[in-house]
Amino acid sequence: MKRTFDLFACFPLQDDSDLAQLKKGFKANPAMHGRLLSAALGEEKLVEERLKEKSLKENARVDYRSLVHQRGHKSNAYEQQVIAPRLKMMNDLKLLDPNPGEALSHFPVCSFFLQIRFTLSKPYLSRDDEAFYIIDNPLKKEKVFSVPYIAPASWKGNLRWTTMYMRIALPLAEKKRELLDSVGEARAQEEYKAYAAELAEERLRHTLLFGSEQGWQEDRADGWTKYLDDLMKTQAKEKYRELLRKHFKVSKKDPIPHSQGRLQFFPTYLDRIDLEVINPHDRKTRTGKQPIYFEVSPAGAKGVFSLLYTPFDLVGNENTPRTTVQKDLETVIEGVRGMLCEYGFSAKKSSGFGVADPNSIAGRLDVNDPGWDERGGDWESFDELRQLTRQWQEVAR
Repeated sequence: MKRTFDLFACFPLQDDSDLAQLKKGFKANPAMHGRLLSAALGEEKLVEERLKEKSLKENARVDYRSLVHQRGHKSNAYEQQVIAPRLKMMNDLKLLDPNPGEALSHFPVCSFFLQIRFTLSKPYLSRDDEAFYIIDNPLKKEKVFSVPYIAPASWKGNLRWTTMYMRIALPLAEKKRELLDSVGEARAQEEYKAYAAELAEERLRHTLLFGSEQGWQEDRADGWTKYLDDLMKTQAKEKYRELLRKHFKVSKKDPIPHSQGRLQFFPTYLDRIDLEVINPHDRKTRTGKQPIYFEVSPAGAKGVFSLLYTPFDLVGNENTPRTTVQKDLETVIEGVRGMLCEYGFSAKKSSGFGVADPNSIAGRLDVNDPGWDERGGDWESFDELRQLTRQWQEVAR
């Protein structure tokens, strides 16, 4: 008989005896155990077997809860047998805690590396790419090590939104309310447009930090670009495009190119996992319908946020980019603080998910600036980080 290496073929789930065999065979590997439980989601072929299949699915879900659900303050099997040893392995392989070290000196002048350690105060929720899983809402995990993680693209999207909201959308909303309370509507519209035009430079800074806006088309804006165009009105829209042309040295006859941002993000690995449930209730009977389970990294999980800033587009300028970079650093710090401690960085963040404890924030800033003797250092709060950046700003004076 030909031997098969397909684990799903070796451990089919057709009844409770198969489930018991699976639990016995993968007792020491909760990550693979969880994947194989998804076989209980097979298609329902016969009407008379539906009740039996439903029971098997529920038993498989109960089995999965025993792997990832926290009980009191004790760690679960997934944390003990998957997350803890594999995080140690990743640390030994220098994959867990990115640190440029002396290599930062080979980057363009005034490049900086910012690293922040944090502890979650609210659960973190994200949707995994796994299409076939025993529960409908698995937490995103790293493909090789099966450790919960936050992808670089997720950090970039959350930080870009938070920075835009704090430095463009929120000031515009406050200005609009202020004008409507103090002047007539017609005059308020004109002053609003003028104020929005002043924020065109801020919008350019975001483009240089994060790259071209999603939906960027100079003539037919869509997505993110259309939202900001509508928010900032025509005058600011045109000024923003003029600033882009000036920065990239593009004439009006040529299209404005797409660009890469100065910020590069790293993945974050989280050290805890748990299972939460919501149970929608019927409005008439006020009884629960069907519990919905979703994986989270619970409050208390720890992680490290890291980003690298390289002003590659300023290389070759006769004037030092220090002042420009310092303004970029201020923008990044404000955005990161808002993202981590106020607005969140998780799916369903509007409902309070994915917020870090402000008292847990600490990290390190490294700067490649030969003119600054300290070149950064450790800090224990955002106030200390701002104080460190002010020390660097004294160098430019």
